[in-house]
Parts: sequence; structure tokens; C-alpha cells
Amino acid sequence: MAEEGGTMQRISEEINTGEQCHDSLDTQKHELLSSQEQDSLITQQQQEETLPQEKREKEEEEEEEVAKAVEEHPKPLVKKARKLLYRRLRVGVEDGRVFVGRFHCLDKQGNIILYDTLELRYVTGPSGAALNEPPPVEQRSLGLVLIPSRCRTSCSVECSIHEQMDLLSLDQS
Repeated sequence: MAEEGGTMQRISEEINTGEQCHDSLDTQKHELLSSQEQDSLITQQQQEETLPQEKREKEEEEEEEVAKAVEEHPKPLVKKARKLLYRRLRVGVEDGRVFVGRFHCLDKQGNIILYDTLELRYVTGPSGAALNEPPPVEQRSLGLVLIPSRCRTSCSVECSIHEQMDLLSLDQS
């Protein structure tokens, strides 16, 4: 029986040692897998970081190419609008008011932005006023003004007739 007890103890020790080895192998295997997983995750993260960066760089290059093409070969209407920059424009709107200001920009919808703008409003006097007198004008300073294209009734450049002809000339580039 003593022999059986000793044998059982040895078997028990071997089992414990085997389990410890097995546990140790499992731990090493898990550490190896987790380090491989970490490496693959790091690689994936680096790829994900470089892809957007490469995409951004490619988009920036395309935008620069488009900008260069537009600057080198602008459309005729863009050329005409550029000639008007910083000139005094007189813009009439539906309700009879007139805005006089410096041309700042024009958007795709045809809205005009003027700066250093004055609003001129012709005041209708009593019906007994003399016919040959011009109507009185009220004026106020507005600064920056956006005039929608749907409200605009007239638009002219305040300059000499020769300058107007140059600005409107189709032959000039």
C-alpha cells in the first residue's frame, strides 16, 4: 500500500508537472498569438494612417492642378469679371433703389457683392412738383452688400465710355 501511495504521489506530481508545462505552453502560445495579433493590428493601423494621408496628398495635388489650369486658361466670362474687380458699379433693383459700390465678387448664381456701398433711393414728391426738376434722392452708406440676381434690374460700370467699351470688348482677352 505504501508502494501504491508512493506511485500515486509520483503520478500526481507528474500530472501536476504536466499541467504546469501545459499551462506554460498555453501561456507562451497566447503571448505569441497576442504579439502576432498586436503586430498585425499595428500594421493595419499604420496602413490606415498612410492611406488617408496618401489620399489627402493626392487630392491636394489634383486641386493644385485644377487651380493651375483655371489660372492659365480662365473662361472668357471669368476674364470679364476679373476686369470689373474693384471698379465702381451701379446696380438697380426691382423696388427702384440703386446701389453704388465697388465690385468685390460674383458667385455662380449671379449674386453680386459690393463694398463701400451707397444706397440711393429716389423719393417721389407730391404730384404738384415741377416736371423738369429731378426727384430728390435719399442716400445712406451701407458698406458690404449682397445683391441677389433675381432682384437686379440693371448693372453698369461707372467709368468713361472708352473704358466701358474696353471692358465689354469681346476681342480682348
